Amino acid sequence: MENNDMKILRLLFLLLLISAFATVVGGEEKQYYYTRHISPIAGTHCMGCHCSIFQFMCTYEAFVNFKSEIDPTGGLPVVYKGRPDSSVVMWRLIGETPSGETLEPMPFGSPRLSDTDKTSFGEWIRQGAVYQAEVGVEKNEKNWGDIKTMFR
Repeated sequence: MENNDMKILRLLFLLLLISAFATVVGGEEKQYYYTRHISPIAGTHCMGCHCSIFQFMCTYEAFVNFKSEIDPTGGLPVVYKGRPDSSVVMWRLIGETPSGETLEPMPFGSPRLSDTDKTSFGEWIRQGAVYQAEVGVEKNEKNWGDIKTMFR
């Protein structure tokens, strides 16, 4: 029982870190995007199986709309936008559910993701699992005239 309590505490602590301590850059919260932060990690560690075999990480839309099909997480959202603590992908990366149930950690048969990569997934989900930044929004370097010329 005590071992289970420690697992729950560790999981809650990691989820608290992900939720409470957003990465701050220049006094502003760092924004995480699928295209810039998640896709490179997923391409290296996840898509070999979850795109080629299971077909649910091949596109952003498929990934964020997929419901888990494997017990004990069947029917639950893999990505629950705004809620890393309720996202199956986070449970799989950590290796257990919030209730302390042990899961096979992903990536299966490979080294686990770094804490930095897990934090990137968690922050991206917490911030709404955004696909990519709007054109020029991140550095405010584009104006409407610049954007229009891109399509001529």
